[in-house]
Amino acid sequence: MKFKQSAALLAAAILLSACSSNSSDQTSSASGSQNPEAVLESLATSEEKAKREKDEKQKSAQQAEAEKKKAAFTETVIFDENGLKVTATGLEDGFMGEELKLLVENNTDQPYTVQARNVSINGSMVNPSMSVDVAPGKKSNDSMTFFSSNLENQGIDTINTLEFNLHIFNTDDWSDTMDSNTVTLTFGEGGNEAAAIEGDPIVDSDGVRIYSTGVDYDDFGGVGLKLHIENTTADQPVTVQVRDCSVDGFMINTIFSADVMPGKSVNDSILLMSSDLEENGIETIQSVELTFFIYHGDDIMNPVEIGPLTLTY
Repeated sequence: MKFKQSAALLAAAILLSACSSNSSDQTSSASGSQNPEAVLESLATSEEKAKREKDEKQKSAQQAEAEKKKAAFTETVIFDENGLKVTATGLEDGFMGEELKLLVENNTDQPYTVQARNVSINGSMVNPSMSVDVAPGKKSNDSMTFFSSNLENQGIDTINTLEFNLHIFNTDDWSDTMDSNTVTLTFGEGGNEAAAIEGDPIVDSDGVRIYSTGVDYDDFGGVGLKLHIENTTADQPVTVQVRDCSVDGFMINTIFSADVMPGKSVNDSILLMSSDLEENGIETIQSVELTFFIYHGDDIMNPVEIGPLTLTY
């Protein structure tokens, strides 16, 4: 009887040992045979998460600094002549982007319209929205709006320095025009460090540098040939336009005209209409031939002609 009990206990022990061994082997096998691709994917996900968290912290810090600068801004009279007074009252976040808040006072007996010209932020040209109509003897709270998409295209995260001219005219007949001197507004401390240019230099002549920075196939209305343009002159505004453009051997109409003030730059695009490209069976752009026309100041009769140049993509 004792022998049978001992044998039964021995068999049970062997069975338990085997089960434990199998379980251990399975665990070891599962741990040791982990898919390398899964490991790499996990590491990549961790790196992306860390980068995302870092970017979010950096963005939060930039936003906090921007809010601090806005709060520190002091109301500034930027124009006060001939019965018209314009005061910059602050910088705020708006529905479409950043907004420079303005108070316009018309102490004359004529209606006037106030607009902005030659606007740059941190040294980059931008195209804000601003046109303020003020009746005789009235005031208007309005704003100069900088669209978020425009700021992003120029690589602007925080507004440090804002420069522009005011253009004022009689609302009824566009007479009595007045133009202010250059207005410069600063928002706290901050430099205007230019971002590194990722592109190929294609023009460096007569105070103008132009870089080809790629192709945007999702540009509004067509395809955009992206450019970075710098005006290195001391006192001459320049206008850059394009003529005689062909894409992969086919003549294509373009929409492009860039105004750049002295010492400023701009990111802009030569627009090729989708309908023109489709008509010529062009889906992917390989090469473009074009000629640049550069106008200095108000001299529209003697442009500098550079080209034809060939751009490859």
